[in-house]
Amino acid sequence: MFAHGGIDLDPCSSPEANTRVGTWSFNDKATDGLSEAVAWSGNVYINPPFDVRWGSSLQGLFFQWCVREYRAARVPQAALLLKPGVGSTWFRDVLQRPVSFVLERLSFIRQATAKLRWGAGVQNTHGSYHVHGPGRWQICTAFLGRRKHP
Repeated sequence: MFAHGGIDLDPCSSPEANTRVGTWSFNDKATDGLSEAVAWSGNVYINPPFDVRWGSSLQGLFFQWCVREYRAARVPQAALLLKPGVGSTWFRDVLQRPVSFVLERLSFIRQATAKLRWGAGVQNTHGSYHVHGPGRWQICTAFLGRRKHP
């Protein structure tokens, strides 16, 4: 997917979701990808949860964290799957960078009890990819071309 290698880190995942994403390293709620103790490096894939922390959207927080790590050269490439937050302050910053919009709903895996499944009721309204780094066109093609996302 990335210009140089696979996905090294998913900072907001779970063991179940990582069976689909296939990263070398991931963080879940317990290991908190937004903790200063967690080092981000390599190619990063981010599909943040729709939740709020510290009074801010987790989508915005993960986006801002990713920009920080990219600028610090710890993350050479990143792909973020975000719901367009058109009225949100954080989303204005997204629009200042390379972004691709999806015109239809995407199919997602949803955790039902302890098992991941596909099927009715698992679709979500995500609609944009934000990409940092030289592999942005390969990333968009890889995800948007297959229409089912980790």
